[in-house]
Amino acid sequence: MTFVVASTAVADVLRAAPCTLRVAAVMEAAVYLEPVDPPPAGPGQGWLALLAADAVRVPIGLVTAERRCRLPFAAIAVGDLAVAGGGGLRLGTGTYRPLRYVDPAVPRLCGALATSRAARRSEALAGLLAALPPDDVRDWSRRTGPLQAGLEPALPPAAGLAGAVAALVGAGPGLTPAGDDVLAGALVTLAAAGDEPRRRALAAAVRDRLPATTGVSAALLEQACRGRAVPQVSAVLRALASAADLDAALARLALVGHTSGAALALGIRVAVRARSGRALGRCA
Repeated sequence: MTFVVASTAVADVLRAAPCTLRVAAVMEAAVYLEPVDPPPAGPGQGWLALLAADAVRVPIGLVTAERRCRLPFAAIAVGDLAVAGGGGLRLGTGTYRPLRYVDPAVPRLCGALATSRAARRSEALAGLLAALPPDDVRDWSRRTGPLQAGLEPALPPAAGLAGAVAALVGAGPGLTPAGDDVLAGALVTLAAAGDEPRRRALAAAVRDRLPATTGVSAALLEQACRGRAVPQVSAVLRALASAADLDAALARLALVGHTSGAALALGIRVAVRARSGRALGRCA
């Protein structure tokens, strides 16, 4: 038996009656499992991620003590079946039980994210996009403009967000397309700000489009709709709302995935600027 640190987001799945999951993706530092029996209530529901100790700690994760260099998931293949429930996860020859749980919810910062100072500090987030090719930077600036415009009203109309979200969900390559990460960054920023009208409106628009992206990304977007994020995002939000070292927090966020860190930063910036009523401007 292997003891893990698990997210509170997956506590219900691990504690419920046994259910069958299937391995949907295997990477050096992570295994993603999708529910198959009983079927999930909707896209993104019921997923789990088994993570190496040095993996990005996604909100649906169970973190093991093994680092990726030890190849902890070398014997696991896409399509393998697992059973979750009764207090743990059984996959292959391993049984994983939480030793403790951690809450992946972003911090509640409320008014501290609505100040002009936070908006000014959010300009630093554009620095993460410098690693992208110039054409990509301009393209994402165009793509996110309608999202900011849709979020500017205090009570965003559904029609104003639907097109902006449709243009972003599933946009980009990989298991977590960059467009999804932009939306996730915006969602959790609104949650941290305690901005429920905007968060609910954006979450509803995103959930309507979850079938348009990958299963893994839909699972992570569903968590973002609930205000949950990787620790690197929470650290950036705290830094924006305070005098903490924003550069150090951004450096850690930049290491998340291939484009995920930059896209999450862009989503945070869009949400902060939309609430402050400022134009998005150039990203680089």
